[in-house]
Amino acid sequence: MSTMKSLDLLDLVSGPHLTEKATRLASDHRQYVFKVRSAANKADVRRAVEMLFGVQVARVTLLNQPGKSKRQGGRTGWRSGFKKAYVCLAPGQNLDLGGGVESP
Repeated sequence: MSTMKSLDLLDLVSGPHLTEKATRLASDHRQYVFKVRSAANKADVRRAVEMLFGVQVARVTLLNQPGKSKRQGGRTGWRSGFKKAYVCLAPGQNLDLGGGVESP
């Protein structure tokens, strides 16, 4: 069992990771993608999402996204990596993150 307090859980989730793939997962499979702290584990992410959004979470999958090598001119550098959490909601649950595209 994790020893994180409720205030720490609120800081655990940085925000939604809105991409085309994440939008498709949300609409087709009730699966939402969040950027989380690198020290996060599945149990903490589950409790944080349930506390923040008031929904029931069915499954959490974590992924470490490594940084990319980038060049500008003759110099090379690295983008920083981050951790993503794929959160699948229980049947009947829904989240509106504002990432959906509305037709006119």
